[in-house]
Amino acid sequence: MSSPGKSEDGGLQKRVRLMSVVRSVDAAGRVKVRVELEWGGETFQGEAVDESGYVIELRTAAIAALEAVARTAEGLDARVVGAKEVRAFDHSLVVVAVATDAATGGGSLVGAVLRGSDPTRAAAMALLQSLNRVLGNYLRISEED
Repeated sequence: MSSPGKSEDGGLQKRVRLMSVVRSVDAAGRVKVRVELEWGGETFQGEAVDESGYVIELRTAAIAALEAVARTAEGLDARVVGAKEVRAFDHSLVVVAVATDAATGGGSLVGAVLRGSDPTRAAAMALLQSLNRVLGNYLRISEED
């Protein structure tokens, strides 16, 4: 695993950075989402393809983000349980639920992000938010090896 990257202000980068989320539709109408993350000066991509439909596309974006995370933190075992948009406090949120293995504490984790103008990006961000603490600890431990 690479060493921690430097942030723009010269300090240590403590989080995986979401670089891009690209959504495209193929000729058959299937949606492909590609997520690119950056950690330690390297980029890691994940991709997922599924049918079109708002809720399905949110899940597809979360799965693509998880695939990129898995490349960032090799050996991290997690799966997307679901993704959906909800209303809370007069705001639209995208919520992603993730199940993790026993090595990372097991159980369910949830991330929520304001939807904003790009729900696909919000789903990827919610996935990262759900794994924030687990991923930070996992990357730190990997670097100590």
